[in-house]
Amino acid sequence: MKKMATSLLIGLGVLALSACTVEVKEDSGSSQRPTATTAYIPPSQSIDDLYLEVIYDEYPFLYSQMGDSALLQFGRLACDSIDEGMTLAELAMMAVDAYADPEMVGFIVGAAVYAYCPENEWFLRSGV
Repeated sequence: MKKMATSLLIGLGVLALSACTVEVKEDSGSSQRPTATTAYIPPSQSIDDLYLEVIYDEYPFLYSQMGDSALLQFGRLACDSIDEGMTLAELAMMAVDAYADPEMVGFIVGAAVYAYCPENEWFLRSGV
C-alpha cells in the first residue's frame, strides 16, 4: 500500500515539475528574479486539448485504449472526487481495484488537477 502511494506521489511530482514554466518579465534595469507561473495556454488550444496532449505525450497507447471522451470524463470525475474528500490512499486503492497502473492513474489525476481544478493542487502535495 505504501509502495503504491509512493508511486503515485512520484508520478504526480513529475507532472507538477513538468507543468511549471518560468516567466521572465522585462523591466528597465531591475534585478528581479523570474517568477514561477502556470504554463501559458496558447489561444488556439483549449484546456481539454492541453490535458489530453500531456497525457498522450506520456502514455500514447491510451488514445486507442480509452479515447478522448473517457479521459476527459475521468479528469473531471477525479476533480469532483477530490472536492468530495477523496484521499490519495483511496485513489491508490481505486487504481488497484481497477487493475490499473497506480503511477499512470496518478499522472492522469495530476494532469486533471492542473487542468480542471488547480485550486486542489494541495491534494498532489498532501500525501494523505
